[in-house]
Formats: sequence, structure tokens, C-alpha cells
Amino acid sequence: MSVPNSHRIRFTSSINGRDYLISVAVPLVPPPAQGYPVLYLFDPHFMFGTAVDAARMSAPEVMVVGVGYPLDDADFVSRTVNAVKDRLPDAFREMPQQTLAIWALRTHDLTLPATAEDRRRGTAAGVAALAASLSGGLDTFLDVVDREVKPRVAAVAPVDASRAALFGHSLGGLAVLHALFTRPESFGHFIAASPSIWAAPALWTEETAFGQRIASAPHAPAVMLAVGGREQDRVGASSKMIDNMREMARRLRAIERAGPPMQVVDVVFADEDHGSVQQASVSRAIDFAFRGARR
Repeated sequence: MSVPNSHRIRFTSSINGRDYLISVAVPLVPPPAQGYPVLYLFDPHFMFGTAVDAARMSAPEVMVVGVGYPLDDADFVSRTVNAVKDRLPDAFREMPQQTLAIWALRTHDLTLPATAEDRRRGTAAGVAALAASLSGGLDTFLDVVDREVKPRVAAVAPVDASRAALFGHSLGGLAVLHALFTRPESFGHFIAASPSIWAAPALWTEETAFGQRIASAPHAPAVMLAVGGREQDRVGASSKMIDNMREMARRLRAIERAGPPMQVVDVVFADEDHGSVQQASVSRAIDFAFRGARR
């Protein structure tokens, strides 16, 4: 079922030459005088509908924007899979074409350059080298968001650029942290759910530089980190999802104490795993970014 009062915008980026599909859910209420606040989220194929439902329930003036891919285009999906199929391990070859396309696309766009060793810890056996070879498109992807997605969204309905939040889960959470550390002025709120910090050791160095960068700034963005309480169980132990999130929150709070006012919230959702935490975290993200919740 389609999302009421929503728009789909397909375009080929002039920055990286890749095809994207923007999903825009315009609120069912008139815009505030300054325009609609906006929640931008990665991986809309997983959670766009959930995010829209949560916003319309608790923050009905919020526009939800998903930055994804034209996955309903069979030719696009086929081209994406064909580019990597000769390097796929046998276990991956049985996956649906769309699932493979999503994996390849986000492995490129939502990651920093990585080695096979970087990707081995949290990646399926036999695919670390391929994942490493695809990695590294995040900076140009964030340029696409800033320079090509945002203007297209503003052409759909009036927006309040001062009230924009960025949400990402898993590799998307990694991407949110990198955006926070390297372009903190691009959003007012950054929400990283289950961030795959294990896949980007450079984030720890970036966090240090970020602290130095904003030490004398008049203000700093608000940050929320979230993770599921079961994400470090059994096979997830090596990725240290909970430990890494807590350590990142600790470091950000140290910046908060030493620098400008900076809201930092971290949440562990009990009994949720890496998949199920998406719904809980996107709902809390809307509360955090647009209703001022600190819990």
C-alpha cells in the first residue's frame, strides 16, 4: 500500500553518476510558518512506512524523506547485481535479486574505505573482500544528500532547514556518525541506530577531531545513539555493537562537558536485536529530534 500524500523522485546524480529514488511524505497538516521540519533517513526500503506512521502519530508536522534507490525497476536491480555477481560467494547467489542489490548499493554508499580485515568481523564468511572492494562511497553520497536531495525536497513543499534531522541504522548509523563528525552543520539532530562502528575504525579518530572542531563553536548538534539489548548475543559478540555504542556515547559526553551545549542521548532497547530495533529507534528518533525528548 502506498503512503498517502507522498511523492517519489528518481534522478541520476551528477556527483557520483548513481541512480537514486527519494521518497517524500508530506504531512497531512498545513506547513508551519517556517516550513516543515524534516527527518531524512537512509534505507527507506526498510523503514519509510514505519517512520511516516510514527511521525504522523506523534509529530504530524514533520516531513519524512527517505534516500534510497529505484528498487522497483527490474533493469536497475539486474544491472546492480550483475556488477558483483561473479564475485559473490555461493551462499549469496541464492538470495533474491533485490536483496543482493540493496546489499551492494548500501555497502558502497554508506561506508568509508575499508580493508577486508575491517569488514571481516561483522560480515558473512567469504564476503569480506568483496565488501571492502565496494566500500568507500560515503563522502560523495553525503554530497548527493546535501547538494541534490535537499533542493529536490524543498521543491516539493516548504521546509525549515534549521529543523532537519538525519537518521540511519546499521551501516546507515555509521554514515550518520561520519556526517556528524565531518559536516556537523548539515543537520541539527543526528540519530545513529545500531551504528556499525566495527566497520569503520576511522570513526574514533574522526570523533577526536570533531571534539576539537566544535570546542569553540557557539552551539553543537544534538546526538542520539541507540542499540538493541540483544545485539551482542552469540554471533554478534565480535562486532561489539553495545560496547562500541556506549564508548562512543561516553566520548561524546566528554565533548559535551568541555565544549558548547550539546545534547547527547544513548538508549539500549531491551530484548531487541539488530533487526527489530529499527522500529523502536526510528520512533524514538522522532520524539528526540522534534519533541525534545531526553529519555
